[in-house]
Amino acid sequence: MAESGAWLDRARQLVDYHREALDFINRVSGQFPVNDSHAGHLSRLWVEADGLDQMVCSLLEDVNIHLIDGSGQVETTRGAAVRPSLLADEALLFECAWSLTWGDGKAVSLALAIDAATGIFEAQASGGSSGTTQAVRVPISESALKDAFTEAYVAEATF
Repeated sequence: MAESGAWLDRARQLVDYHREALDFINRVSGQFPVNDSHAGHLSRLWVEADGLDQMVCSLLEDVNIHLIDGSGQVETTRGAAVRPSLLADEALLFECAWSLTWGDGKAVSLALAIDAATGIFEAQASGGSSGTTQAVRVPISESALKDAFTEAYVAEATF
């Protein structure tokens, strides 16, 4: 029965994020071609990121503790960018990113983005100094993320 209420919880979260999304859009309006109609997609991104946060941070902490002896730092960021997307050479994307950084520019990260115009999600895992990138299917599964982080870490460790 608890599962049947999940969609209602999601609806509440989307409404709760709406005002914050409008504030964010207002703050970046001088830098990016945004408008209030993008608030729904931005809210969807933040709700999706909230659902992933514990898993992503936990996996990055595992890499930090077990593979780089705790020398790294995990950070999360939110932002916007105009860049190529799955459907266009240039698109406005809202992004949430998680990264583990260590050493001289080494990093393992996940960027989850939503196209502001279409609402299509995309996700990419990458390595900082190696430049390795790998698309990750959305919705993101733990096993797919582990595989992507493994590839990024190996590329960083052997670059």
